[in-house]
Amino acid sequence: MRNITGFIYELDSNRNYRIDFTSADFKVEEIIFKPLINDYQTIQIIQPESTSIMSSIELDLASIKYLAITHDYKGFFLRYPKRKIITDLIIPPNDLNFFYPYSFGSYMYIAKQAKFCNIENDLSTWINNCFPSRFSEIDNLYSGQISDRFDFFDNEDFILTTNHDFNTDFGIVLKSINTVKTIDWIKKQTEKFNIIDFELETFDNCRRTRVIN
Repeated sequence: MRNITGFIYELDSNRNYRIDFTSADFKVEEIIFKPLINDYQTIQIIQPESTSIMSSIELDLASIKYLAITHDYKGFFLRYPKRKIITDLIIPPNDLNFFYPYSFGSYMYIAKQAKFCNIENDLSTWINNCFPSRFSEIDNLYSGQISDRFDFFDNEDFILTTNHDFNTDFGIVLKSINTVKTIDWIKKQTEKFNIIDFELETFDNCRRTRVIN
């Protein structure tokens, strides 16, 4: 049995939520991540440590459109001991419902109701402004440590991130107007997989890094 845990953080309140359920046969990417591609205008952001899972050549052969966003990075891990240019792969919403293969690492998904007007320029500016350190800040977003630089494109968005160390945890950041429908969407996905032990906890007055008024 897999114990799957999701954390939901409201950007404009001090209320957080925890979702727990178990699955004997299905992984979290099948229950949550892949359906996200079908139901929303979803942008997949793949960090450099995971881009070897499916190379740009393989993406080209599969006719998958993608963007490569370069980033000046000075890491604190041995893999990036000095300042260097690294590249994120961005998979925009696609008609093929393509899901970039999930492995260990911090993945981030932007779920939108509306389409981007200029995805390349808008997204490149947004991700470089909100996540200049990428690895650590996306992990922080998963755990609810929200940077002062972070904001959404519009009020209908929510951001889903994965836990770097486990395949079973995910975090969602959204504005409170989207909480109910997002929880309902997650519950609907678990019901499709005949998961009946769905549990939801609410935490009020949580200590937060930032609250938007």
